[in-house]
Amino acid sequence: MASYAAALLDELMGRNRDSNPHDISVKKDHWSDEKMCKYFLCGFCPHDLFINTKADLGKCTKLHDEEFRMSYQGSDQVGKMGYEKEFERLLLSLANDIDRRIKRGEQRLASNNKHKAQPFMTPSTSMRQQKINELTDSINKLVAEAETLGCEGKVDEAKEVMERCDKMKMEKNSLAVIQAREQHATDQEMNKVMEVCNICGALLVVGDPQQRQDEHITGKLHMGYAKIKAYLKEKNVKLSSELMKMDVSSASAFYRPSPYTSIDLSSDLKRSPKSRSRERSHSSQKKHRSHSKSHKSKGRKHHRHHKHHHQHHHHRSRREKTPDN
Repeated sequence: MASYAAALLDELMGRNRDSNPHDISVKKDHWSDEKMCKYFLCGFCPHDLFINTKADLGKCTKLHDEEFRMSYQGSDQVGKMGYEKEFERLLLSLANDIDRRIKRGEQRLASNNKHKAQPFMTPSTSMRQQKINELTDSINKLVAEAETLGCEGKVDEAKEVMERCDKMKMEKNSLAVIQAREQHATDQEMNKVMEVCNICGALLVVGDPQQRQDEHITGKLHMGYAKIKAYLKEKNVKLSSELMKMDVSSASAFYRPSPYTSIDLSSDLKRSPKSRSRERSHSSQKKHRSHSKSHKSKGRKHHRHHKHHHQHHHHRSRREKTPDN
């Protein structure tokens, strides 16, 4: 009772309600403290979903405080601390586990349905049927024996045989009634259409009364897994809507080129076809002008070389014609 009252006061007045508000030496709690449950800050703690069920995760050792959750959700650090990633990783693990359990349940149900198509008798039913068959044979033999004795004029002996026959008939009828009752119950059980709940994996009877269906839907196991799957679905929808709203400039922030790619294809895709055509034409003209300049340069070099060779030859000829002194 005292712990409940303390928890209630903590919720209403805060955990530092007894400390002096002007005392700066008192360290105030913060949502980033180690003792705070980061799952609870993100939305809810999975440990609270399956208490006292076969999927119980155990008691959470961290602090759950609505005030700190609101403080975190209202801060600018939401999504930056890594809490959401850890939270979603745990939820995905739980969702994958239950989905595998659902698949196994469906496989077992399909296997059971195959066996239902074949005649099935319990050991007691089989022994009872064997006893009925034996009594039937004995009754038929006694009836034949009584008829023979009657034909021979042995009335008293025939009467005794028929009394034995009547007792066997009564025993046979009693066994037949029990057999029919059990067979009817077995047929009803086998004719039930079963299905696996696609949320929590529970085995359900199709056409169960509404009360039974409501009890299942409001159960901790079903509601817990429904909450987990609803959260994951909501996050996927939000992620998709954010990607759809992204424009070209914001999308470039998420672009991560391959380390083996040295060409920026994104800038080329942003240019119009006419722009790309003009650039290709301009590039071709530059190559042509460069080739022409190179050809002219080679021609001038060849002309200078030829002129120099001619002058050298002419000067040598004149020296050879000049007489010696």
